Amino acid sequence: MGENPIHAAGAAEVWGDLVENLGGQTVVYATTADLQTIGIVLEGQRPVELGSTVSAYIDPARIHLFDAQGAGI
Repeated sequence: MGENPIHAAGAAEVWGDLVENLGGQTVVYATTADLQTIGIVLEGQRPVELGSTVSAYIDPARIHLFDAQGAGI
């Protein structure tokens, strides 16, 4: 299962694997404690270091989930 990173906001602990600074946003691709991958979009330029711990909250009302074939569920 995957999720759309667009609506993730700054309380689970995740570890930053890849950080993209995209002008008005910073995208952090991270791994959760149960080894799931997640993409987090933060507004503005954020100083996130690779391997650092990031606190994340996902608004359940705005999450988009996908199955293994990429279809929305």
